[in-house]
Amino acid sequence: GPTQIPAGDDLTYRIYFRLDIDGSGEALPLSDGLLVMRQLFGFVGDSLINRAVDTNATRKTDQEIIGYINDGIAMVDVDGDGEALPLSDGLLIMRYLFGFEGDALINRAVSETATRKSATDIKQYLDQMLP
Repeated sequence: GPTQIPAGDDLTYRIYFRLDIDGSGEALPLSDGLLVMRQLFGFVGDSLINRAVDTNATRKTDQEIIGYINDGIAMVDVDGDGEALPLSDGLLIMRYLFGFEGDALINRAVSETATRKSATDIKQYLDQMLP
C-alpha cells in the first residue's frame, strides 16, 4: 500500500533531505529519480539499486537507500496529500529532474487532495531539495 506520511514535518528532514538520494553530489533522473520511483513501488535488494546508483555514490546499498528515503519520506510527498505514491510523487520527482515545467511537470500526477497543485508550487518545493 501507499506509504503513509507521519503527521507534522520534522524540521531536520526539511533542512537536510535532498533529491541526491545516492549521495553522489548530483540529483539525476536516471539514478536518484529512479531510486525514488523504485522505492515507492516497493522494490528492495538488487531490483532497487541495479544500474541506478552512481559510481560516485556515498549511499550504495539498498538498505542505505531505503533508510535515506524513509527518513525523508515526508519530503517525498511532493504534492502534500499525506501519502508518498510512485505515480504521483515519484513521477513528479522524475519529471522535475528531467527538467519538465508547467503542465508537462504536473499533468495527471497531482492528487485530488494535494496541498501543492500548481507547477509553480511543485517546482518551488522541489527546488529547495537540490544538492
